[in-house]
Amino acid sequence: MKILYKLLIILFLAIVSSCGEPLYFAELLDGPITEDQSGTETGTGGEQSIRADYVIISELNQSEETAGGAVSVSFRIKNIGIDDGIADIQWKAYISEDTVIGSGDMLIDSGAYQALGVNDISDEIICEGTWPASSEDCPYYVLISLESADDAEFDNNVLTSSSTTVYGSERDDVDYEIVEIAEPTASSEPGSALHESFTLKNIGTDNGTEDVYWKAYLSDDSELDINDDIIAEGFTEALAAGADIEIEITANWPSASGLYYIVVELVSVEDVNQWNDSLTSNLFTVNAAGGVVDYAVTGLSRNYPFVVAESFCSETFDIVNLGGEEGVYDISWEVYASDDAVLSIGTDDLVAESGGSPLSPLASELPYENLSINGTWPDSAGEYYLIVKIAADDDSAAENDVTAAGPFTLVTPPDYIIEGVEFILGNELPGTELSETGTYNFNIHENIDSGGSQIIGWEVFVSLDPVLNTFDHELTNGTISPLDALGTSPVISFNDVTYESRWPEMGSYYYVIINIAAGDDINLTNNTWVSQKLSIPSVYDEEEPNDGYWTDPANPITNCSVLDGKLTSAVLSVNELIKIEAFGDQGGYDTYKFRSSTDCSVAEIIAEWLIGGNEIDLILWTDAGMVDESLSPASGKDTILYSNLSSDVNYYLGVSMTNAMKDEPYTVTIYGRE
Repeated sequence: MKILYKLLIILFLAIVSSCGEPLYFAELLDGPITEDQSGTETGTGGEQSIRADYVIISELNQSEETAGGAVSVSFRIKNIGIDDGIADIQWKAYISEDTVIGSGDMLIDSGAYQALGVNDISDEIICEGTWPASSEDCPYYVLISLESADDAEFDNNVLTSSSTTVYGSERDDVDYEIVEIAEPTASSEPGSALHESFTLKNIGTDNGTEDVYWKAYLSDDSELDINDDIIAEGFTEALAAGADIEIEITANWPSASGLYYIVVELVSVEDVNQWNDSLTSNLFTVNAAGGVVDYAVTGLSRNYPFVVAESFCSETFDIVNLGGEEGVYDISWEVYASDDAVLSIGTDDLVAESGGSPLSPLASELPYENLSINGTWPDSAGEYYLIVKIAADDDSAAENDVTAAGPFTLVTPPDYIIEGVEFILGNELPGTELSETGTYNFNIHENIDSGGSQIIGWEVFVSLDPVLNTFDHELTNGTISPLDALGTSPVISFNDVTYESRWPEMGSYYYVIINIAAGDDINLTNNTWVSQKLSIPSVYDEEEPNDGYWTDPANPITNCSVLDGKLTSAVLSVNELIKIEAFGDQGGYDTYKFRSSTDCSVAEIIAEWLIGGNEIDLILWTDAGMVDESLSPASGKDTILYSNLSSDVNYYLGVSMTNAMKDEPYTVTIYGRE
């Protein structure tokens, strides 16, 4: 369903570096209704916020770094949230002199991608453009911004890289690539000698002239971070076009058993393409020689770094037996929340534990993967680290039994409500923008003396019933900044031209629904306001009296017919409301002709006129004869409710004001129902 908040979310992706530094990413309802134009009913219960969470996943990006040359950036988008998305994801690519999108930055490409389900990843998205023209070497960034109405988490959506030097003159095509890191052949013992190698190649068309600097890191995952150690480094001589060289890596494995990756990076001042200057090996296993059981905690996730205090902890972790012996004793585990990355039992908060349900032993080199923590975060706001500790009676090494991830930011959540609603329906027509003749105002208020930290999104929907549905029409939307404790937003006027609001194309009875949401709002049951039932009809206006335009039932006039081009459709559809405003003529019938859609079986027809001594007669007939009539006294309202409409039959509605003075106005509404 289209729902909730539209949060403006900026994600930055900066590409390629030519300055000698490697590239890292930092992380209708039934029945007639009398129109009431003031909406005063407050609905509670509403729909919950959709909490999709979109992040950019960088892929192999290639670009020429010559002034005026081509820029080509490829990336993917992933939904790491807890709900499937509904709204499209908009993206824009800019070139900037810094890491912040500003008014002077150059938009080079933009597009949209369909909403993603939980854990779904988009196809590769390619954006292309041109580097700025310059005769001098200049540093630039490429920035990509994302925007989606469904994105509930924006604090984890900033990605940044080092700058790209765009050269003012043509450069030689020297392109160094790490083409291979030797495959691991067997497990290694802790502290033993490390002898591996990688292959470096110049895949460009020109010979290199400068030495190439390389570094090898040891990492416990496939991504480099500041905790990864350099285990070897060096220089190698320049390579001719097409030449390659095998380079040895000599070091020692860590003293602790574990699973490790070797990551190799190179730096060359003449390298024209930095996107192939880093390569990660396959997984290496380091464990003690046979005869021992060695359990290790690996893969502790940090999928939701911003969470609400005392909320459910949705992170996961892995356990693997690195030893050469099959385990015999069960494995117990505990998860703590700590204010630092060091475990202090008795001080740190216990989040979850295996308790009376420990894990069964593991065979050699087999893992438990994605174990759910299923615990509760502490009730106090602040920064915390998750720490996992495992234990088994036959575990031979304790140094890899504890691991930490973080920080996680816990917030005390606010409770946002809608208040101060001023809703007076203006002169509204289907398919048009909200009229300035109406009043459409509301405020958002923080209700429990707890300030918020996340952007608040609001949306206004038009619905056929007082509950949000997947097919409801979005009238408009917007966002505001988080509110302080007990704070109230400025007045939000959603018929402001800024919001480009527009009614549905079909006239009908409608409800207007306001919905608000923020990622840290603790109470989702008071986020919705629902108007009273409104009439937004398609209108045929006779404009001026047409004396003599009445006819007898056998001769329907066409200028007052539903077939007339002034009406939205010649076919009456389910939930469609058509209003005819005309002038009564004495001595005969104004006659209106219509057909029905295949699923429309009931036509509800209401005539209204000034209360007095006049009468209106309604007669409904087909080419085969009369099917229904309503001969009313001087009551001011006359109704026909005719069932069993057929889509292949012409229907004629005759309206006669028998005692009317000349040119007395009346209104007829025709409403289609199932």
